[in-house]
Amino acid sequence: MKVLILGASGRIGSRLVTEMLHRGYEVTAFIHGPNHFRKQDKLHIIRGDIHSAADIEKVLKHNDVVLSALGSWGTQVHDILSTAMKNVVPLMEKHGKKRIVSLTGADARDVGDKPSRLQHLSYKILGHAAGAIIQDAEEHIRILRKSNLDWTVLRSPVMVDNDNHRTFQLTDELVMPWHTISRQSVVLAMADMVEGRTYLKRSPVISRA
Repeated sequence: MKVLILGASGRIGSRLVTEMLHRGYEVTAFIHGPNHFRKQDKLHIIRGDIHSAADIEKVLKHNDVVLSALGSWGTQVHDILSTAMKNVVPLMEKHGKKRIVSLTGADARDVGDKPSRLQHLSYKILGHAAGAIIQDAEEHIRILRKSNLDWTVLRSPVMVDNDNHRTFQLTDELVMPWHTISRQSVVLAMADMVEGRTYLKRSPVISRA
């Protein structure tokens, strides 16, 4: 199976590349910045712009599954996720591709969420500090919901490196704003979803088990 990883040069994307190669997949790493990957069998490095439908189409049509590790935090551009999905979704439908797994923050709200009072308050506070980023994340979920794709959005709390990555769970329950999760846990969860069918057309939240 051939997997396209968007945002492959980031801290999650680069780990996803390693994990998917370890599992035997053929991987296309779609990058915008410098190439830090060493040459490996089954790894193809493609440089492009997520805002360019033409760049995406060149690589998407040759792959079976899309993994998106894109994000707006730390950048000056706050429409990365929604713009990416506006390009990716119609191209996947055009070329008969079905499976996409996308990562976003746990603060993004989706249909059916039942936040507690504290979660609702933290959402409002974060909205003042990073409203554009949250709106971008939520819009990208809405775009996927309206599609005919077999999509899953994994919602993650703050990610850290010094955590036990083997103990995690996926639920429909929102987490508190101070919760953290290992980056490697997120990578393993996304990798499992490539062929998993449990969370189709859903947006589970990852948390410590």
